[in-house]
Amino acid sequence: MERTNYLFGDSFSAADPYLFILARGAQQLGFPLSACFRDYVARIAARPSVREAEWREALPEASSSQP
Repeated sequence: MERTNYLFGDSFSAADPYLFILARGAQQLGFPLSACFRDYVARIAARPSVREAEWREALPEASSSQP
């Protein structure tokens, strides 16, 4: 992932949401993540579809306003 935006290259795949949930959960629990995983979590969290899903589910990571 140091050379690509997503798990299997430059295209978002079905595996990316799963890795995002696991990596973000590990990060929230205080596990140390390498820079590439921290960047990955930030990149996926910034996707409009993820922001909208978090807003719809009223998750704490969502911003206080609708995306």
